[in-house]
Amino acid sequence: MVYWKHDGFWLGKLLEHPEIMTQGETLKELEENIKDAFRLMALDDVQRDRPPKLSALLADLPPLPDDAFPDEIPDRPAEPVETL
Repeated sequence: MVYWKHDGFWLGKLLEHPEIMTQGETLKELEENIKDAFRLMALDDVQRDRPPKLSALLADLPPLPDDAFPDEIPDRPAEPVETL
């Protein structure tokens, strides 16, 4: 995931799926929104006549450690902050 801060919001997208991009007021909200967007994309590919099954990747996504994100990053032009 690549994320950056712009106009008071955290923006992020998945490098493996650049069509998945979202935002959050906090880094925690951004992380939750990215996971939700990924799940929605994955479930959209499920055949309509079968019940969805979440893969181990989706079901067991570990939370990021509390120190994974910096405490403060000043507003600056949209540029990647870190790649996970």
